[in-house]
Amino acid sequence: GVAPARGPMPSAPPVAAPRRRTPWPWLAALAAAALLGVVLIAALTLPDGGDEPAGAAASPGRSPSTGSPSSDGDAPSPAGMEGFVQDYLRTAAADPRAGYDLLTPAFQEESGRLGGYTRFWAKVATIDAVRDVVADPDALLVSYTYSYTATDGRRTTDDVRLQLTYQDGTYRIAGEG
Repeated sequence: GVAPARGPMPSAPPVAAPRRRTPWPWLAALAAAALLGVVLIAALTLPDGGDEPAGAAASPGRSPSTGSPSSDGDAPSPAGMEGFVQDYLRTAAADPRAGYDLLTPAFQEESGRLGGYTRFWAKVATIDAVRDVVADPDALLVSYTYSYTATDGRRTTDDVRLQLTYQDGTYRIAGEG
C-alpha cells in the first residue's frame, strides 16, 4: 500500500522564552530597608548631654529643625519647658552649634563660648534617658536627670537645673544652678 499523504505537520505551540526578571524591585526594597535601619539606629543612638560645661544640658523653646517658636501659647508651661529640654538635648548631641544657639549670649560666654561648648558635646555618643523633669513656669526653672554614653563607652548620669528665659514663645537657657 500506499502511505497516506501527509499534510504539513502541526507545529507545537511556541514555547515562550523564560522571562528575565529584573532585580530592581528587590534592590529598591533592600535600599528602603537599609534606609529604615539607618534612621532607626540614628534615632536610638543620638546623644543628649551630660558632664557638660555650664548650659550644656539645657534646652531652648525653638524647634531645632525649624527654629519656629514653641507651641506653648503666650505663656511658659510645664509641658513646653519639658519639651524644650528634650529638644535641646537631642539638638546639642546631634549638632552642637545648633544647641549652642539655644543659650542666651551671657550663658554662651559662661559656657566657654562655642569652642568649650562643642568640646563637651563632641564626647557624647548617645543620650540614653531623660527623667524626673520638674518645670516651674513661674520661676522659669527646670530640673531633670539625664544619662548618656560617652564616645569612650563610659556611662554617666547627671542632675541638671536650668534657668530659662521665655520671649515671643521661645525658650532659651540663661543659666545653670
